[in-house]
Amino acid sequence: MGPTKNSANVRESVPTLQRVAVHTVNTWVPLSEQGFMAPLIILVLIGVTVQTTANYIKKTTSSSNRILARSVLLGLVTYWVHGILNYFLDTEKASVPYWGYIAILVALQIFHHQKEESTLQTTNAK
Repeated sequence: MGPTKNSANVRESVPTLQRVAVHTVNTWVPLSEQGFMAPLIILVLIGVTVQTTANYIKKTTSSSNRILARSVLLGLVTYWVHGILNYFLDTEKASVPYWGYIAILVALQIFHHQKEESTLQTTNAK
């Protein structure tokens, strides 16, 4: 007696179930696999990002920049909340938006700082 249709289906589905189980375990504990410092670094990065963005939102006078900073921060918050279940910073494709959002916030702050310096220089020149 040879293999039946059902036995072939069972054999094909077992590796899939094993892959799902391994993937589920890996998404729950990725930071623990990276050592003790990884969660601390991520938490510090989150704290610094939120604090500096909140300061920027308070200081800026441009409403469009304020809206952009809030939107980018909201995108990062959703990324962090979703990261509780799936950690994406270890994959290149999914980490590009994260570091892109951080780069937007840094660029906004550099632009704001340069604008403040030019305003101070014109005020001091008078």
